[in-house]
Amino acid sequence: MSETKGVGREAQARQRAASSREAQARQRAASSREAQARQRAASSREAQARQRAASSNGADQQMELFDQHHPSRGLDSGFALSGSRFAASTFPSSAEEGNELQLIFATAHRELRPRTPLPEIKIEFFPFAGLNHTVRLHQNRLMVRLSDIFTDAPHDVYRSLALILLAKLYRKTVDNSHHRTYRTFILTDDIQERARIARTKRSRQRRVTGARGKYVDLELLYDRLNEEYFGGALFKPQLSWSARRSRHVLGRYDATHNMIFITRLFDAPGIPACVVAYVLFHEMLHVKYKSRVRDSRLMVHTPEFKAEERKFREFEEAKRWLKTI
Repeated sequence: MSETKGVGREAQARQRAASSREAQARQRAASSREAQARQRAASSREAQARQRAASSNGADQQMELFDQHHPSRGLDSGFALSGSRFAASTFPSSAEEGNELQLIFATAHRELRPRTPLPEIKIEFFPFAGLNHTVRLHQNRLMVRLSDIFTDAPHDVYRSLALILLAKLYRKTVDNSHHRTYRTFILTDDIQERARIARTKRSRQRRVTGARGKYVDLELLYDRLNEEYFGGALFKPQLSWSARRSRHVLGRYDATHNMIFITRLFDAPGIPACVVAYVLFHEMLHVKYKSRVRDSRLMVHTPEFKAEERKFREFEEAKRWLKTI
C-alpha cells in the first residue's frame, strides 16, 4: 500500500512539474510575442519619425511647377507637370548671370526659411516642352531647373519665380504680387510665342485615332454644327476621338496642333446625340474665341464665349446629362 502511494505521489509530482514547464513555456512565448510587438511598434515609430524628419529637413524633396496650359486654349498660363525632355541642360551663359541667379535663390531661401542653413544651390536651364520649372532638395543640395525660355527674364521675374518654387517645395505661402509678376511676364506675346514653338518642337505627338467612330462620325457632326451655328464660316481643324474613354477630359482643342479631341466615352450606344453635339460645339467655340489676358490672368471662357455657348439649342438638357457621368 505504501508503495502504491509513493508511485501516486511521484506521478502527481511529474504532472505538476510538466504543468509548470508548460506554463513557463507559454509565459516565455507570450513575453517573446509582446517583446516582438513592442520592437515592431518602436521600429515603426522610428521609421515614421525619420520620414517626418526627412520631410522637414529636406532630405529628399522634389517639386515640379508646370504650366497649366490647356491645349484647347493656345496659351501657357501658369504651372504644369511635363516629363518631356529632349536635350541636355544648359547653365547660365556667364559667371555674372550664374552668380545673380544663385544670389536670387539664396535670398529667397533665407526669406522663407531664415533658421535653416543655406543648402548648396545648383541652377541650370532645361529644354522643357513649355514653361516648366523644377526644384529638388537632396542631401542638402538644391537643384533647380528653369525653362530655357527664361534665359533672359528680368530680375524681378526671377525673384518671383524663386519664391514661388521654394514656397511650393517648403509648403509656404508668398504674397500674390509674386504670382502676378510671374503671370504678367509669361502671358506676354513674346514669351507665349516662344512657348508655342517649344511645344510644337518638343512635345510628344498625341495619338490620333480618327474622326469616324463606331457610332458617331465627328466630321459629319462638325459640318452640321458649323452650318447651323456658324454659317459654315468656321474653319475645320483635325478631328479625332481620344485614345482613352476619359470621364474627366470630355473634349479638348489643341491649338498648337490645330486638333479637336472628343472622349471615346461618347462613341457608344445610349449616349444622347445632344451631348456629343454640345461637347463638340463647346470645342468649336474655342476655335472661334481665343483666350485673352485680363488683369494678368488668362481668360479661356470669355463673356462672348459663354453667351454664344448658351445659344446651343439643347444646352440645359446636355448640361444636366453630363452631371450624371
